[in-house]
Amino acid sequence: HTSTHLHTPPHTSTHLHTPPHTSTHLHTPPHTSTHLHTPPHTSTHLHTPPHTSTHLHTPPGYWGVIPTLRDMGGAHSHTHSIPACKRFWRSWWHVLARVADSLSASLRPFHLGHFATPHHTASLASRLISVTLRLPGDALQLLCTWLVSLPWELLGGRVVRPLQQYLSKLAEGGIVGPDGRAEVLAAARVMAGLHAANEKAGGKLPFSEFFNQQLSTHVNLRSEYLLWLEVAGGRSTPPSGSAAAAISQPLMSLCQTPFLLTPEAKSRILQGEAQIQKEAEMSASAREALLQGLHPISAVFLDISVRRASILADTAQQLASRPPHHLKRPLRVSFVSQGVAEEGVDQGGVSREFFQLLVAEIFQPQYGMFTYSEESRTFWFNTSACLEDGAAGEFRLVGLVLGLAIYNGVILDVHFPQAVYKKLLGEPVGLPDFEEAFPTLGRSLRTVLAMDPDQVEDALCRNFEVQYDYFGEQRTVPLIPGGTSIPVTGANRAQYIQRLVEWTLNESVETQFRAFAYGFHQV
Repeated sequence: HTSTHLHTPPHTSTHLHTPPHTSTHLHTPPHTSTHLHTPPHTSTHLHTPPHTSTHLHTPPGYWGVIPTLRDMGGAHSHTHSIPACKRFWRSWWHVLARVADSLSASLRPFHLGHFATPHHTASLASRLISVTLRLPGDALQLLCTWLVSLPWELLGGRVVRPLQQYLSKLAEGGIVGPDGRAEVLAAARVMAGLHAANEKAGGKLPFSEFFNQQLSTHVNLRSEYLLWLEVAGGRSTPPSGSAAAAISQPLMSLCQTPFLLTPEAKSRILQGEAQIQKEAEMSASAREALLQGLHPISAVFLDISVRRASILADTAQQLASRPPHHLKRPLRVSFVSQGVAEEGVDQGGVSREFFQLLVAEIFQPQYGMFTYSEESRTFWFNTSACLEDGAAGEFRLVGLVLGLAIYNGVILDVHFPQAVYKKLLGEPVGLPDFEEAFPTLGRSLRTVLAMDPDQVEDALCRNFEVQYDYFGEQRTVPLIPGGTSIPVTGANRAQYIQRLVEWTLNESVETQFRAFAYGFHQV
């Protein structure tokens, strides 16, 4: 007496296509009535065994409902102890059932009774992932649309975490042989779709939900990185928001799915990449030195000698005289006191001290290059700094120093908002990034968006302009042509906020950031 429902939206034609002389059956236990209710104007063609009644019905709130074992035709009627992983696979089954017309041949092995047997869970997970990866474009898009519409607690608890558990189990077992690797990459492709769907939905789940500790620990990161360079050409998954494209794209290396790797794993990859580049540059420099009759050891390091009292000036002078490829060499620092180099061999400690002293000097308020927010505890580019002579060169030096520190594995106590790193990657920035960098102002802008439209103009009393301080002088910049005389109203408030964010994060610091990014990318 179990009722099985296959739900379709209005005006949908559902066909289970089978080859000639093939019978497609909906498997149900004895005395089971299968009801498939369709709304008006829906044409349904489903081949069912004799004595089976077929009706279609779409109960309200379908997409938010997780079916019970009784709903799925399982052997047990109680549901209070169902594992989360099993609930996930049942939910996934219901989504695949929505696109049954494209999957009749693939779905035939997955009769509903499998969900009631715990030892089938791992096998079923692998097979459902395989079916998901074979979905045609329209069906895959439907699946991704459903994922984006899920509440965050369902997306995390019933979808992402159970799939993470399955991926962790694969990683713990060891990625041995082509079959084991293929299973891991298949699961990673589905996770890529989930990650893209989460990004498209505005980041319902924090990025840490997608880290997989077991995968990051057990995988050979060096091999994955080299394979990524050789086969994948250094490409990642499609940009966030393209969930269907993320699932559809074949994976060659786990470096194409960086969101699965923990920060520690990414740090090891960065250091491994830097070591490979250092070794290549040292070999090239040694060959060049031999051809010139020089001792190879003298030409394979980036040697810097600085005085503590003038560390910023000495560093700027010496880095400016080096060709770009020298920056790829291993760094070797020595401090000079009264014209004599201090004793000690740079095995990492001297370099760390060098960067710490240099960064502390650069970010001194007296230089006026950056402003510090006590609220967000981050540095941001000073809007007025680039108007001073030589400031662009100083920002290039800052970017170069930070790039050298990362390249040589030195962690610095310098905090930028996420917008800086997104801009370095060429990604767009928006209101969420503005809120992180300027929390109080960001909350105010959110309040403006939530206001009654009729109250906006009187409450704000603002025009399309922005004012900033330039060494004690208040300067005004129109955000749009004629903006100084155009009031902000309920009708144009979204445009005002968009322009304010764009000016603050991009236009007002364009010269500073361009120089900073140039220096950073030199390494």
